[in-house]
Amino acid sequence: MNRISTIFLFFVTLLAIFITISSFLVKTGPPGQIFRILLLPTTLYLTLRLTNHLTSNTSVFESHGLWTKLFIFYCLLVSATFIAAGTLGSTTPAQFISSLVFSPLAIYFFILLLPSHHPVLAASRPYRPNPPSSLERLDSDKRDFLKMVGAAGLSVLLLNLFSRRSPDFSFLTNTQQANSAQPNDAEATQSPTANYSISQIDDSETAYFGFTNKTGQWYIMREESKNTYRYTRGDRDFTTNWTNRAVLKYDLFENVF
Repeated sequence: MNRISTIFLFFVTLLAIFITISSFLVKTGPPGQIFRILLLPTTLYLTLRLTNHLTSNTSVFESHGLWTKLFIFYCLLVSATFIAAGTLGSTTPAQFISSLVFSPLAIYFFILLLPSHHPVLAASRPYRPNPPSSLERLDSDKRDFLKMVGAAGLSVLLLNLFSRRSPDFSFLTNTQQANSAQPNDAEATQSPTANYSISQIDDSETAYFGFTNKTGQWYIMREESKNTYRYTRGDRDFTTNWTNRAVLKYDLFENVF
């Protein structure tokens, strides 16, 4: 719609310029000279409006202010008078059709005087979405947090909290400490994704989460639906695989790790 509006404004501006130049090239009597002077502000207004629209992306049809509307009404009277004079003074079908060619001039100024709720005017306004409310932002933040928890896994959170340093509670009981040669239960039950860190997030309709570790290994988690995830992993070249994440093969966690 904006492109059609621009073409329409460009067309009526060319019509006004053509009429003005033609009136100065043709020798006419006093009525023609008066019309030439009356038409000149209309041509200058259309030229200025087209220039502002192309350089500043202003609206094609919208007008503001009482004085602006009064001037547009003046332009409408001048263009309608010119079209009416040409139509009534035509003696052949060709002259009648030629006079109707200039009717978009009057149509454009008539549209400018319509109320702002007119469909054409409403379509020319750019869409400005309302800013999200605080509740919507809170819901979005909660969703991102839940995705991060699902990505890292509950086991990773627990291990990060408790397995880094085991507190010594031997003073509360008489039980001797376990032999150092025995296997560490925390290490035996450690999640295979414990040493990975989040590197990329694609929070689109199908969400993707990319993780890497210090050796260059990686895995990508894809959100299939609510609380449902699938995984894929590799040993190198995370950047290329992240770019092609939509076509990679995903499977259940136990089948990938």
